[in-house]
Amino acid sequence: MMNNIGFSGVLVLAIAVFSLFVHFRISRRMGFSQGHSILISAISLFGLAVFVWWLSKWPNEARSNVDSGVDA
Repeated sequence: MMNNIGFSGVLVLAIAVFSLFVHFRISRRMGFSQGHSILISAISLFGLAVFVWWLSKWPNEARSNVDSGVDA
């Protein structure tokens, strides 16, 4: 299974796990309960994932608008 993921997939997974851990620890130190800390971590990871997804799609959308002659 690891052969199918590749280095970039493992790197993204490691960043996601590290991000969850960091957000969890920070929110626990801020005084949130364990359940709220898990929720904050999950929301933060989802926001990061959406941002990375948007960042990967954005140049392609801009390029396709230029190619099709549509004004942005």
